[in-house]
Formats: sequence, structure tokens, C-alpha cells
Amino acid sequence: MNDDGAGAPRALAGWFAVGVLLAAYAISFLDRLILTLIVQPLKADIGISDTEFGLLQGPAFALFYATMGLPLGWLADRVHRVRLMAFAILFWSLMTFLSGYATEYWHLLLCRFGVGFGEAALVPAAVSLLADLFPPQRRALPVSVFTAGLAVGSGLALYLGGSFIAFAEQGATQLPLLGPVFEGHAPWQIVLMLAGLVGVPVAAAVLLLDEPRARPVGGVAAGAAAAAGPSGRETLAAAWGHLKAQRAFFLPMLASMGVLFVVSTSMSAWLPQVFIRDHAWSPVYTGQTLGPVILFAALVGNFASGALATAHGRAGREDAVLRTMFQGACVLVPAAVAIGLLGSPQSALVVVGIAFVALGITFGVASLSFVEVTPPRLRGQVVAIYLLIGNLVGLALGPTGVGALMDSGWAWVTGVGAALAATCVAAGIPGLYWLWRSWQRFTAAKASPAAR
Repeated sequence: MNDDGAGAPRALAGWFAVGVLLAAYAISFLDRLILTLIVQPLKADIGISDTEFGLLQGPAFALFYATMGLPLGWLADRVHRVRLMAFAILFWSLMTFLSGYATEYWHLLLCRFGVGFGEAALVPAAVSLLADLFPPQRRALPVSVFTAGLAVGSGLALYLGGSFIAFAEQGATQLPLLGPVFEGHAPWQIVLMLAGLVGVPVAAAVLLLDEPRARPVGGVAAGAAAAAGPSGRETLAAAWGHLKAQRAFFLPMLASMGVLFVVSTSMSAWLPQVFIRDHAWSPVYTGQTLGPVILFAALVGNFASGALATAHGRAGREDAVLRTMFQGACVLVPAAVAIGLLGSPQSALVVVGIAFVALGITFGVASLSFVEVTPPRLRGQVVAIYLLIGNLVGLALGPTGVGALMDSGWAWVTGVGAALAATCVAAGIPGLYWLWRSWQRFTAAKASPAAR
């Protein structure tokens, strides 16, 4: 990347890719979380319970998002990643748009399956692409900026969602061309249609990215060489073999990521309802107030994640990535618990900001913890396995667990905040312990010949 004056153009291409992929990741969370602002209209029009809403946000999405990550991670190691990601964005955007035509619960379930399927392609392909666009010593910051989409998208979903609700209630049917499409639909349906349309220009921008595999290597395109590589079954077996060989690190690491995902997905799915139900804010005000706080905090957290990991690395610490993650998690867990227990919405809003800064620090470089102990040929698969386990646990237990607690009728569950706090305590404490265990073993795993 720094050879013969080619460094600057390639660095610009790499950072352009970071910006576009950040937008794509953020849009994926818009489509994933837009439902959080329209729970009450969904309950009124379709008659769903809190548990059923948790299923929409959790298992219905996670079923395909987690399981399809493996085959799509294999594809990310073999095919033109830019085209794969552009197609995936268009597909999940279409599924979100079609959610606006739902009139029964099972319609929404099918569309959520589709959203999960499409979004499963993005992270393995994006992390693999960024690892090729930046040298090892410079990957922490770009990867942490990309993964800012996890939390930035949460803020964007709330802010745009609130704006979409106001627009759907006031004048969406007056739009040229699209107005007749929205005619006759409830505001919550129009919100879903608008969210789906946002992905179209992002997919077009992704197609402009550089794909290093398209460059000739020894007279043959790198993509052709990848296609001639081992089969999906062979690479998956190799990835599982690698996890087994490094199990002293991977077992506690995957366990910690799974339960810390429970904390993050619970917050993402139910945080707006803490303010809407427990503090009596309107959905529009909640989205337009909570969204910018999360957006700003997420950016700070993810930039801090990359900067902290880089600073630890320059100080000669081989465990820079895990050290950074553990520091973030030690703030994230108590902040996530406190949000639901505070009686003042203003105090809760401040703690939301702290929690999402910590969330960015914790997860901003998380994928690097897997990349740095994995050979290049297996990175897409290993990241996909990480996402499979993390999302199966996090999405299955987080949103659904909070909803089930609220439907339980137990006297101590006095509102959404109490259910959210209980879920974060149950997941956060073991998550901190397992993350600490994996931190202690990271340096040995990174130095192992199996990591090369």
C-alpha cells in the first residue's frame, strides 16, 4: 500500500471504503431497529404481544442472520465482495419495504427472515475487504470506524424513524411518484417503506468500492485464485479446526460475546420503549431526542476504540485489542443496568450516552480480536462463526427475554426499564468474567503458529 507512490491513492480508496461501509452498516441497523418506534401501532393494528414483538426483533431476525453468516462468510472468502454486499443491501432493503404491506403477524415474520438473510452477508465481507485494504498495523482504526455502524445505526434508526413517523402522519402521500404508493397505508407501514428505500443509494455507492481481488496477481486475478480454493465444507472444517486448536482463547471469547450481545440487543430493541412507556415521551420526540445522543456517543466510542487499541499497541502491548474491549465492557454493563432504573428521563438520557460510548469501545475492535489470531484464508469464516454464535445468543435471548419478562405479570417488573435492567444484569456479569478470561489468553493465542 505504500509502494512507489501508490500509497496515497490506495489509502484514499481504503478510507472511502470505510465511509461507504459505515453507511451500509448503519442502514442495516435502520432496517433492523425501525420496529422499536412503532410497537404500539403494531400492537393496535395487528394485535401482537410484547413477547411476539421480541420474537420479531430477536429470533425471527436471528434465524437467518446468524445461520446464513456461515455460507455467506465462505462466499466472502471466494467471490467479488463488493458485488456480494451491494446485492445483499438491495435484498434486505426490499424486505423492509415489503414489511410495509404487512397486514398480519406472519407477514412481518417472513419479511424479518428476509432482512436477516440479507444482512448476514455484510459484516464478514466488509471486515475481509478492509483487512485487504489496510496493512495489519493500521487496521484497528478503520475497522473500529466501520463497526461504529452497530451503534451509529441505532441512533440513525431512532432519529430517522422519528422523522419518518412525523412525515408519514403529515404529508408522505403528497410526494411526487411515491405518494400514490403510500396512499391507503397506515403511518407505521409508510415508515417501513421509507426505511427500505434508503438502502438503494447506499447499494449504488458500494458498487464504487475497490476490490483488491480484481487486481491481477501473477497474471491471474486474485478472485479467480480464490475461486479455485478449497470448498465451503473444507474451509468450514478448517475454521472449526482452527477454533478447536485455539479453544483456550475462543471458548471464553465466544461466550463473552454471546452474552454481551444480549446486553446490546436488549438495549437496541427496548430502549425507546423505556422513554415512551416509562417516561411518557411520544415516539417522534423519543426518536428525535434519543437518536442524536446515541449517534454522537457511538461515534465517540468507536473512534475511541480504535484510538485506544492503537495507543495500547504503540505502547508495546500485544493484548491491545482485548485490553480495550474489557475497559469498555466494565463501563457498558453497569450503565446498561442503570438506564432502566433511573426515575428521571434526563438522567437516563445522560447514562444512555455513557452506555453507547462504552458499547463502541467494547465492540469497535471486536472483530479484530478474531482476525488477529486467524490466518487470512479463514478470516471470513471465523468472523461469520463469531457472528453466528453472538447473534444466536444475543438476538434470541435479549429482545425476547425483555418482552417475556414484561408479559410475565411478576410484581417486581414495574415497567420496561425494570425488565431491561434484569436482563442486562443476568447477561452482563458472566460476560465481564468470560471477557476477562479471554483477555488473559489473547497474547498466547496471537503468538501461536496457528494464527498465521
